[in-house]
Amino acid sequence: DACCAVSGITRFNSGRQLLMKTIKVRVIPNAKKSEVKEEPGMLRVRLKAKPEDGRANAELIRVLSAHFGAGKNGVRILKGRKSRDKTVLIK
Repeated sequence: DACCAVSGITRFNSGRQLLMKTIKVRVIPNAKKSEVKEEPGMLRVRLKAKPEDGRANAELIRVLSAHFGAGKNGVRILKGRKSRDKTVLIK
């Protein structure tokens, strides 16, 4: 888990506790391999995909889903869809 890059928000829904995490992410598209590196205050995510037609954003969601053990629907880009600096919500 990315301790320094994550702020937690606890929500209650029908008696069930959900933990939501907001993460600052710096994306580096068109890399040799996809990987996640934890840095102070953020995650640096290298992606093989090019930033064309939403391919890098789709791969970012897949990579973060695997990294945090969340489903594909459990990761959402809140800010920065067309930027390298993004804010992502993990459910």
